[in-house]
Amino acid sequence: MILIVCGLFLVWDFFDVRTDQVIKESTEEGLDGGMEESMGPDRSILFGRIILMAMLAWLLVMIKSSTAIVCLLLGIGSYFLYQSRKVTEHFGAYTILLVLIVLSFYVIGPRVFISILGKDATLTGRTELWADLLNIRIVPLIGAGYKSFWMGPWVLDLWEKYAFRVNQAHNGYLEIYLNGGLIGVGLLLAMIVSTGSKLKKELLDGDNLATFVFSLFITALISNLTEATFNALSIIWLVILLAALYYPPSSGQPLLAENEVSETFFGYES
Repeated sequence: MILIVCGLFLVWDFFDVRTDQVIKESTEEGLDGGMEESMGPDRSILFGRIILMAMLAWLLVMIKSSTAIVCLLLGIGSYFLYQSRKVTEHFGAYTILLVLIVLSFYVIGPRVFISILGKDATLTGRTELWADLLNIRIVPLIGAGYKSFWMGPWVLDLWEKYAFRVNQAHNGYLEIYLNGGLIGVGLLLAMIVSTGSKLKKELLDGDNLATFVFSLFITALISNLTEATFNALSIIWLVILLAALYYPPSSGQPLLAENEVSETFFGYES
């Protein structure tokens, strides 16, 4: 989970932040000799970013996590896809298409896709676990109760059947259903739609940070197909909350001046 977030941040930092910085510096410096003086630190920063990317790639290979690799690649793909204004203007259509592509691999033809990743057709036992969980009788409307499903008597039977002591559904949407029922799933979907609609507006306004936040948001939603991180103490759930709460300053209202920031945070007059 940490590698997914760090990988998307490094991509955003490399292609957006550094590009804007180089353009700004070249505009300010002009053709004088100041540009040559600033190239030294810039090269060292660029070298540091490359080292971090290499470390991230090495760690992805070491942990052998198909979820992390697929989510990171899809997140990077969505980041570059929604850089285009034409794509952003048809936000809903492209988002639905992306969801259908993921579901086609996930539901219709997972065998070919999973074999490429070197996994078995049961997603390392997940499909069998999902079937067992859906067979457990709970109240469909409200579920077992908030954070209560894994305290029920059926957990002992699951522990006897599986070698590992399972304590999550390994599917965020199913986990929400087990604990909160259809009401919980409905609230989750409402939050997802609301967050997506808000981010669409920021993407149309050309906010580069919103593109990064949206790619994190998409990645978090996809990762919950095989891991249960909704409403949990995890960096993926934190990313979803940040995406839901993200609200850039209005273009009509200038940011605080430097002296106002000083007064606000340090309590003295400049």
